[in-house]
Amino acid sequence: MSLGGGAPTRRPAPGLYFMPRWSSAGWEPLRTLVMSCRERPHGHTAHEVWEFLMHFRPEAGTPEPRARRPRTERPIVCAQCGSPLAPHDRFCDTCGSDILTTPPSSAPPDSARASRPEPESGLPSINAYRAYRRLGGSQGYGVYLARRPGASNDVVIRVAPGGTAQGIGRRLRAEADALRRMAGHYAPRLFVDASSLNPPGLVVECVRLPDGSPAPPLSSLMGRRPDGSPRLDAERAATIGLRIAEAVNMCSLKGVVPGPLTADTVLVTDSTVKLIGWTEASVGDRLPGAPTAADSVYALGQILRDLSDAQPTGELIRTMDLWRNPELLSTISACLDDRPGRRPSAGRVADVFVQCLTTTPTFGHETPYELESTDAQLPTGAQPPDDPAPETPVPGPQVPLPAQPEDPPARAARPSRLTTILRNAGFGRSARRQRKREVILRDLAVCHRIAVISHPIGVGRTATTLALGAIFASEREEHVLAVDAIPGGRGLTRRVRHETRATIRDLAHSDPLSDDHASLEQFTTQKPSGLEILAGDYDQRSLGTPRVPVTNEEYRRVIGVLSRHYSIILADSDAGASRTGMRGVLDLADQLIIVTTPSAELTNSAHTILDRLAEDGHADLARNAITVISTSHETSQPDPREDPVTEFRARCRDVVVVPYDDHVAAGREIDLEQLAPRTFDAYLDLAALVAEGFPGAGT
Repeated sequence: MSLGGGAPTRRPAPGLYFMPRWSSAGWEPLRTLVMSCRERPHGHTAHEVWEFLMHFRPEAGTPEPRARRPRTERPIVCAQCGSPLAPHDRFCDTCGSDILTTPPSSAPPDSARASRPEPESGLPSINAYRAYRRLGGSQGYGVYLARRPGASNDVVIRVAPGGTAQGIGRRLRAEADALRRMAGHYAPRLFVDASSLNPPGLVVECVRLPDGSPAPPLSSLMGRRPDGSPRLDAERAATIGLRIAEAVNMCSLKGVVPGPLTADTVLVTDSTVKLIGWTEASVGDRLPGAPTAADSVYALGQILRDLSDAQPTGELIRTMDLWRNPELLSTISACLDDRPGRRPSAGRVADVFVQCLTTTPTFGHETPYELESTDAQLPTGAQPPDDPAPETPVPGPQVPLPAQPEDPPARAARPSRLTTILRNAGFGRSARRQRKREVILRDLAVCHRIAVISHPIGVGRTATTLALGAIFASEREEHVLAVDAIPGGRGLTRRVRHETRATIRDLAHSDPLSDDHASLEQFTTQKPSGLEILAGDYDQRSLGTPRVPVTNEEYRRVIGVLSRHYSIILADSDAGASRTGMRGVLDLADQLIIVTTPSAELTNSAHTILDRLAEDGHADLARNAITVISTSHETSQPDPREDPVTEFRARCRDVVVVPYDDHVAAGREIDLEQLAPRTFDAYLDLAALVAEGFPGAGT
């Protein structure tokens, strides 16, 4: 397997049987032999392998077997799985059995397998995905490469044979649930869940590098080169360690414990890592004897210790702030504590790595990983780029953004509006702030819609929408829009000075409905940051006298048009939108932000919002939401008590605490230059967290 380019240093995880050096059709017999040896180590002898290799020629195909097959007019089938065999097959295409060591049998005359199918029909298919190569298998599963007809991107099919044990189907359902919760973050994307069918199976992402080659396991990147130098320099190794800690932390936030975590089950891409081997994942402690979160932290510590040990002594002395950092070393040791209760959380490990990497002068220049702090690839159910739409729809249609007439200047070659704002505000340079800004610059191929909601008025929801929109518009310098989606225009509309009297209702009733950005601009107000505002449905000429609000259908139609011309749309909305005829606000949202305050009454109100979201069919949106705890009174503590933060982190993806700020409390438009540094950093953290949920363009 190592000679063929597969996992070279350790025992490969299930499914890691791809051997790129032997990828052509002529090498198929050798690949099959290797897989058969892996799966049935006691079914072959060294002499049999030697004999096969002595006679094997890639250009000639499979050597003629010595054993004679039974001569019968009935078709021959594999004795292990019953699949039909061609006259000169050496191995079964379905289960990989060696025909020489397990002689085939004849099929009964009335067998459904009486005729030899087409070459591909012996391989499984799920929905439109048809397998074309067997990669291997383990624990009762077969693993195959597959494609849709006419597509060029591979996926991986994992399927159990028909009539399989009930436990295998149950494990596949748990795996599907885990992958669905991860939503492509640090895990392969789930395309089709067929775990309840017979035979049960899954279609998942085939993780590849940008050049199309398979993403290598971390084990292949560890160790030393022939000249003694490490394969990973200190900064890149530390960044990979950070990514793995983030992955384990994300699993914890999602209520998922991955399967065995080793260097073989961590795939390294150009921008992040992805965990594989989800067969033994535990979701909500469903499976008896499944690993726990503390077990994942221990496995994380083992990987980090191996990464540290791979650094030569001279390199460790030079990079004092990384792998010789006392806090990092003590944290890794704590991960390996025999007492699970003494182990730190994966989030704490990630925080330590961030602090260490911040002090490294070369960080951000030599490693590409920090450009993306999480692997938010495509939404759950997304397909490879050239594939049709998924079987399970994502929340709201994915609308491609229009092509720009000219390529804009490289972002790194010119200062953004946010850079100018920071300079004018006198904010000092910060490596942490720069990393957050790099995350915010993640590319968007489709419009991303964000709903910002709260229950009562006056908790900071509209200020959050304005600050978040201003940061995205000034840093990305793309079309960013904030929409007042509250009936009666009680949000953005009353807080912002408008250049036009047009409202969302006017746009909805325009005939024809404007469908180019130049026409849409007559309905919006642009602020100095570049953020555009679309006012809500009230009549400004009559001092706020409410009109007939836009309907749910009108809102959906307007957002559908806007999504073709704006990269980000923020909807400032009431939490009761789904129960007041405006379900489109949540149905079309890709992400959700819930705003509350530290008071017990309002945090309880925010928990009620989460409960109602689950009742209304938006459980996934709530689970991936970000909670903003806004300190709205000067007499309040700058940081809320610890319990609300902990409680919301258990229910949502993350929490951001915004300290009290006079400029925000004044109730006027948000000017980023007027924010206190701590307030600005809190909103910058929020923008980075939102950007981590963007659908990515790569693997």
